[in-house]
Amino acid sequence: MYQFYGPRLRVTNRICDQNRECLKQSRLIFYQHLFEDTLELIKHLLENGVIIDCVIGKAYTSDPKIVKEIEALGVRVVKMNYSLADKGHILQHILLGALKRARNKGQKVVINEVGGYFASILSEIPRDLKGYFGGVVETTTFGWNRYKRLEGSIPFPIYHVARSPLKEAEASHVGKAISLAFDHLMRRLGISISGRTALVVGYGMVGKQIAKSLSNHQLHVTVKDINPIQRLQAYIDGYRILETENLNEFDLIISATGREGISLDMIRKCKSGVILASGGSRDTEIDVRGLKRYRTKEAIHDDISIYHVEGKKIFVLRNGTALNFGVKSVPSEIVDLVYSEIICCISKLAQDGSKSGLQELDQIERAQIAEQWLMDMKGMNRIGNDESCTISSTSGIKRCKNCKTTGNTQGLINSSTSSFGQPN
Repeated sequence: MYQFYGPRLRVTNRICDQNRECLKQSRLIFYQHLFEDTLELIKHLLENGVIIDCVIGKAYTSDPKIVKEIEALGVRVVKMNYSLADKGHILQHILLGALKRARNKGQKVVINEVGGYFASILSEIPRDLKGYFGGVVETTTFGWNRYKRLEGSIPFPIYHVARSPLKEAEASHVGKAISLAFDHLMRRLGISISGRTALVVGYGMVGKQIAKSLSNHQLHVTVKDINPIQRLQAYIDGYRILETENLNEFDLIISATGREGISLDMIRKCKSGVILASGGSRDTEIDVRGLKRYRTKEAIHDDISIYHVEGKKIFVLRNGTALNFGVKSVPSEIVDLVYSEIICCISKLAQDGSKSGLQELDQIERAQIAEQWLMDMKGMNRIGNDESCTISSTSGIKRCKNCKTTGNTQGLINSSTSSFGQPN
């Protein structure tokens, strides 16, 4: 059955419990979107005795209520916009302070971030503090690209989950949420989106789902991608591929590339009345800075700005930030998959032995997370005679008493050591 009460990050919490002693060796810095699922993760880490040195919230995706609740837990919260983050000096101050405190406690500082903002300052860590830095877990494609460019100059391990198959479930919801947010916004203005022409720039995990969802809303979808393999996949999936730079035919252009996908030069080639939207995790998908050169900006709605570019009206949604953050885009039960992988990576970084450079969990570790998540979902979604389905676990077997459902839970739950080699 559906579980409306209790924790949503069930697998994540279980992995935290099993790796408690390992996680307690770390001192964490989070640079995250601050929503309810982030709060649940932070609470459970604190309950397990994990030190959270600082939580940095993205300015436009930090729920004020959640910020207050995190602060009430005794955790320092810093809200930061993109310009401050990109300058790096505040992040450097936060990191150096955490490293000094970690040295006093014999801990390892581990960063989990969305966007690669720490990438440019890691090489500047003082020699006497390098031994107290464990590494980074990066969540986004944008951040992965940043670390990839600097990989040779960063002498620390960087785990990434941006391209994990577990994150594809999240990408599916993000893609749907973007098209739903667009549809809802247009409906409020009395505008139909059906029958319009749309260009999706970037056919990765998120872009693929955006294209699919827009098609389901009866838009005519074309795909643009610099990668021939992605273009091939889009063609096989039934989409028209943009082979020229003719952008004058599109009513809507959504970019989901993890970098700048809609340049000012491209915008100049668009028709008047085009709508531009971002499917990325920050405001770099659209060259908003370039647009700001055109000072004739006006707003017709809180989420819609108009720029007058060379005699054309260009509509930009949410100032070029991710359109999906206008709604609850990903259920916490789906976020559980991503957070589970993040906690596994943090556990590894809290130990010595991870090599420097970009790396990721192996398929076996990801498969264990997937298996446990599926076991939880099966247990909840099957209803017994009294409509109260409970799970008990003995000898490595998970059994639903009412539903008579069993499954192997060896690995993450009942083994004498966790799947990552740490004592339970």
